[in-house]
Amino acid sequence: MRDEPSAEAGVLHGTSFVPAAELEQRAARAASGLAQAGIAAGETIAILMRNDQPFFEASFAAAQLGAAPVPINWHGTQKRSTAFSPTAGRRCSWPMPT
Repeated sequence: MRDEPSAEAGVLHGTSFVPAAELEQRAARAASGLAQAGIAAGETIAILMRNDQPFFEASFAAAQLGAAPVPINWHGTQKRSTAFSPTAGRRCSWPMPT
């Protein structure tokens, strides 16, 4: 636990801190993988994750490609989560890491 605020920007979740520069590097690697999978600007990526580092990495990766990250409530029911089908315009789903 930090006793005083850090001047460094980043994501703090519990006791884990990822600096902004590292977060951007991780997002760039993820964006590269999405691009290789055929995801392009203007497409929608459904993201089913908790609000911690992987969520931000996925969201930033989508944004780097010009795709639209759509967060899905991970507390929601399966019926609600599956409502985001390909017919609803989603091209990719990004589930929570295990």
